[in-house]
Amino acid sequence: MKRFLMYIVVAIVLVSAGFSIYYVVRNNEEIYSRIEGDELFYINENETLEIPIVRDNPASYTKFILKSGYEDYLDVDLENWTVTGKSAGIATLTFISTNKRYEGETFDVHCHIGNGTVSHPYYIRNEQDILNIGKGQYKLSCSYEVVKDIKMTASMMPIGVEVTDGVMKVNEFSGTITGGVHRKKISNINVKIDSNLSPKSSGFFAVVGSNGKVENLVFENITVEGYHAYAGTIAGTNFGLIGMCQVKGGKVINTYPRGFTGGIVGLNERASGSDNFAQINICEANIELNSKWVAGGAAGKNNGGVIYNCLLKTNKLELSVADGQDPKYSYYGGVAGISVCGASKSGDIYDSYVANCLAYIDGIQPTTSHVAGVFGAYYGKSAVYESEGNYKMLMYVAPSNIKTYYLCDDEVEISDKNPSTAHSYAKRLTNEEALIKKTYTAPKGSNWNFTNIWSIAPGESISLAFDSADEENVMAYQTFASNGQTITITTKKELETAFDTMRAQPSKNYIYEVTESIVYDGKAKEWEPIGSQTRPFKGQFKMKDDVTITIENIKINSEFAGLFGCISGNNTIIKNIILKGVEANGTVVGGIAACNYGATIENCQVHSYDFYTNKYLGSIAGYNEGTIKNCIVCSEPKTIEKEVNGEIVKEIVYDEETGEIVYTMSSNGGGMYINTTSTESTIYIGGIVGKNAGIIDKVFLSKIELLQLAGENRELYLGGATGVNTGKIADVKINNGFSVEANDYTTSNAYFGGLVGYHQSGSIISSAITGEADKVLSGFAFNKTNENIVGGGLAGYIGKGAKVYYSVADLVKMTGYSLGGFAGVCDGEIVQSYVSQNCQMDGAYVGGFTASLRGAIVDCMSAAEFNASKVEAGMTVYLRKDSRIDHCYIDVSFKQSANDASGKETFAETSSQFRARPDRFGSITNTIIVADTKTVTSVDKDGKETVHEELDFFKWGIKDTTLITNCYVNINTVKAKIQTYFATFANDVKVAEYTSLNCTADGLLSKLGFLESNWNLVSEDSDASQMAIPLKAAEVVKVNIVSKHNKKATDNNSSGEQEKENGGETTPPSTPEIPVIPQPSASGYKRRAA
Repeated sequence: MKRFLMYIVVAIVLVSAGFSIYYVVRNNEEIYSRIEGDELFYINENETLEIPIVRDNPASYTKFILKSGYEDYLDVDLENWTVTGKSAGIATLTFISTNKRYEGETFDVHCHIGNGTVSHPYYIRNEQDILNIGKGQYKLSCSYEVVKDIKMTASMMPIGVEVTDGVMKVNEFSGTITGGVHRKKISNINVKIDSNLSPKSSGFFAVVGSNGKVENLVFENITVEGYHAYAGTIAGTNFGLIGMCQVKGGKVINTYPRGFTGGIVGLNERASGSDNFAQINICEANIELNSKWVAGGAAGKNNGGVIYNCLLKTNKLELSVADGQDPKYSYYGGVAGISVCGASKSGDIYDSYVANCLAYIDGIQPTTSHVAGVFGAYYGKSAVYESEGNYKMLMYVAPSNIKTYYLCDDEVEISDKNPSTAHSYAKRLTNEEALIKKTYTAPKGSNWNFTNIWSIAPGESISLAFDSADEENVMAYQTFASNGQTITITTKKELETAFDTMRAQPSKNYIYEVTESIVYDGKAKEWEPIGSQTRPFKGQFKMKDDVTITIENIKINSEFAGLFGCISGNNTIIKNIILKGVEANGTVVGGIAACNYGATIENCQVHSYDFYTNKYLGSIAGYNEGTIKNCIVCSEPKTIEKEVNGEIVKEIVYDEETGEIVYTMSSNGGGMYINTTSTESTIYIGGIVGKNAGIIDKVFLSKIELLQLAGENRELYLGGATGVNTGKIADVKINNGFSVEANDYTTSNAYFGGLVGYHQSGSIISSAITGEADKVLSGFAFNKTNENIVGGGLAGYIGKGAKVYYSVADLVKMTGYSLGGFAGVCDGEIVQSYVSQNCQMDGAYVGGFTASLRGAIVDCMSAAEFNASKVEAGMTVYLRKDSRIDHCYIDVSFKQSANDASGKETFAETSSQFRARPDRFGSITNTIIVADTKTVTSVDKDGKETVHEELDFFKWGIKDTTLITNCYVNINTVKAKIQTYFATFANDVKVAEYTSLNCTADGLLSKLGFLESNWNLVSEDSDASQMAIPLKAAEVVKVNIVSKHNKKATDNNSSGEQEKENGGETTPPSTPEIPVIPQPSASGYKRRAA
C-alpha cells in the first residue's frame, strides 16, 4: 500500500514489507493504492471498475493527469475515477499530480486485461466472478484464471446449470480454469439444488467437457449435496482433464438410489468420438462420502478414463442402501467405485487405467458391501473387512489376454466371465514379496471379473507390478509412454506389454522398436486385433535391421480380423513381422491388417493360414489404401546349412546374377473360404489384398493351395494379387497361384484374374503370375455355362482408363465363360505384356488376348492354348469400335475342331460378327498372326468321329481393308484353305501356306521387313512363340524376341471419354449377336468416420 500524507514541514518515508507509506506534510491530504506491493490490477474486457487509488481529504488544487501508452487497452474516466477494459493485453497507468508539492512523484498501476483466451484469460477475483461463469460474455468455452483466494458466502448451483422458467439445462464446461503456479484456493463452497431440479451431474462444475481443463486449484470445505446420477466435488462428470488439484475437507452426499459418488468426480469417462482421455492426474482428496450405491475416492465410476498419481483419503464412508436394495450391491473403491473396460455406446472398446494411486481408508466398519482399496467392482479383486484398519492399498491391472495373477489364489473364487483388457500386467506375488500383514478374502459367489493383483503393504512399502531387469523381486512399473516416444522391446514379456499398450492407446504415435528377434506363440488365447475403425492404430511397430518378430498360431474372430484391426496415417509403419499358422474369421480379413488407411506395411510375411470372410479377404490386408511393399506370402527364403566356427548355421541363398533372395516353393499354402452364413452381396478376395486402392509394390506370393468359394446370388471379385484394384500394383510375382474350387457358382457374377479380378482403374506394372514346368498348373475352376463368369490371365475385367504394363501370365489354367489370355474384357490399355503357351483357357468365348476389347493392346504377345464351346479367336472374340491392336504377335493353338456338334466357330484373329458392320469394328496393325490348329478329330451329334485333314472351318473375320494394315498371317497346319475374300487385302495382309515359311523367329522376321524396326532377334534357335519383355519378375520367360516399339498405347486411342474420377466402369454394349458381359459394380469400401 502506497500512501501520500501531506503535513506542514517534514517529509518522512517508511518502508515496510509489502508496501510503502509516504508522508508529505501539507493540509492532511492522504493518497494511497488498494494494490499492495507488486500485485497487479486485473480487469476484463468491457468491465468498468473504480481506479484502485484512494484520495482521503483531497485538496481542491491536487489534480492528476495520465502518462500516455495505455489508450489501446483501457478507457480512463478521471472525472468519475473509473477504468474500463478495452482490449486484452498488459498496460500501465502512470498517474502524475499537478500539485507542485508532489513534483517528481508518480503512481503506477500495472494492469492485466483479460478476454477469455488462453493467453489472456478472464480473471476471477471474487465470488461474483465465479457465479458469472457461463453467463453473458463469460462463456463456458472461455479460459479463466483465479488470481485471488476466494471465500464463498452463499450456496451455488453447479457451473453449467441454468434454470429458465423452471426448466433446467446442463451445459458442459469446455474451457480452461487454473489457479496459476501458486494454486489459488476457493473455500466454503456449498453446491446444493432443490431435488425437483436436480441435474444428472453435480459438483463445482456440472460437466467438464472433453476439451475442458481444471488445473492448479484448491477446493477447501466443499459440500455437494443432492439427488444425482453422478456427484463429485470438482465435477459431476469429467470428460476432460482435472490436474494438480486438491480437495481439502470435501463432503459429497448423494441420495440418488443408483448414483455414482466420487471424491473428485462422479463419472470419469472418455467422450465418444474424442481423442482425449478423461484424466484425473496428480490430485489429492481428503473427503467424506455418503452414497446409496457406488462410491470411489477419486471417481464413482471410471469408464475409459485415466486416473494416476493421486493421493486419496476417505475419512468417513457411509454406504446407506435404498429401501429394498441388497447391501451387497453397494460398492466402494479407494480410487473408483466401479472401473469399466468394456463397450461404450458407440460399440468401441476403451480402457480404464489406474496407476500410482494411494488410497487411505479410515473408519471402515464391518459391512457386507464391497469395499476395496482401488476398485469396488468389475475389475476389482476386493475384500470384506472383518475389522478396522488403516492400510495403504495399491492395485495393478493384469491384461486379460496375456496372463492373470492372483494373490492368495487359494482363497479367491474366480468368475468365469470374460475378463476385461487393461494396460499393465503383474507378477504373482507371494506374501513375503508383498510384505502383507493381513489377508482379506474376496466375497464368495460374486460376479466380478478378477483380473488384477493387490498389494496391501504396511507403512510406505509398495510392491510394484512386475520384476525389473534383475528379476529378483526388485519391481518396476509400466506407465503410459509420451506422444512420439520410442518404446524399446527386447523380450517376450515386453512384447506382450506393448501389445496391451497398442490396444489401449492405438491412436498415439508411439514408436515400438524391437531390438531382439522374438517368437511369440499365440495359441493360448484368442487374439484381439489392435486398432478399430474409429480408433485405428497410428503408431510405428518396427524392428531394427535383421530383427524379426514371428507370431505363430493365432486365432482371430472379429469383424475386422487381422493382427491389426485397422491402421491409419502416412507415418504409421508395420514392419518385419512374420505370421505363421494364422486362422482368422470376420467381415474384413487380412493377415497383417484387416484395413489399411494410408499406412505402410513393409517386409512382412504370411505363411500357412486359413481365412474365412464375409466380404473382404487378403493374406496381407482385407482392404488397402496405403502401401504394401517387399512382402512375401506363403513362401520362405531358401536356406543352406554351413559350418561356421564349429557350429552349423543356416544362411539365406541369394541369386548369383541378380543378388536377390531365392525363395522356396513352399507346399505350405493358404486356404481362403467364404463363410456359408455370409449375407453380403459382393465379396472381394485377393492373394495379397481383398480390395486395393493404394500401392502394392514388390510382393511375392506362392501357392495358395485351396480356395473354396460357395454360395449363390452374390458378386465375386477374385485375383491373385487383389479382387479389385483402383490403385497401383508393381513388381508383384505370383508363383503357382491359386487352385480354385468354385463350381457351384451358378447364378452369380464372378470376375477373376491371375493378378486382379477387376482392374477398375490405376495401373499394373512389371507383374507376373508364373510357375515352374514341373509344377501342377495353377487354375481357376469355374463352370463355363454361366454367362456371368469373366476371367483372364492377368485380370478378369480391365476398366476404361486402367493400364497394364510389362506383365506376364504364365502357367495359368482357367475355366469360365468369357476368357482371355490377358483379360476377359479389356476397356483399358495393355502394353508390352505377354501370355505364354503354358496358359490354358477353357470357356464359351475365348480369345488369345481378350474375349472383348474396347481399349488398346500394344507391343504384346499371346501364345495361349485354348478351347471354346462357342467362339474362339487368336486375338479377341469381339474387336469393338475404336479398339486397336498394334505391334502384337499371336501364336495360339486351338485344341478342338470347329465343325463338331457344338457348332463352335474358330477365328485366327477376331470374330466375323462385325463383317456386316465395319463401323463397329476396331483396327489391327503391324501384327504377326500364327495360328496352329493341328489335325484334330471331331464327333458329331450321332457319335460319328471325323479326322480333319483339311481345316476348312478356319475363318478370317476381317473384311474391311481399311482396318487391317501391315499384318502377316501364317497358318501352320497340315493344309489350310483360305477363304477367297482374302484376295481383297492385296499387300496389306501376307498369307502363306504351311510349306512356304519356316515358322521360327528368324524365319518370320526375315519375311517381315515392316517389323524389323520394332522387334529384335535375340537367338536364331529360339522358339518363335516366346517373347521377352523388361520384367524382373518374369525370370521364367526365355528371351527370344524383344520389342523396341516405344509408342504409348494412348497415342491414337480414341476409346471415348476419360474415366470419371470415381473410376466409373464401362459396360460393353450388348447386341443380339453378342453375349451380355456383366458390368462390375465393385463399390468402394465405405469406412466409418473416425
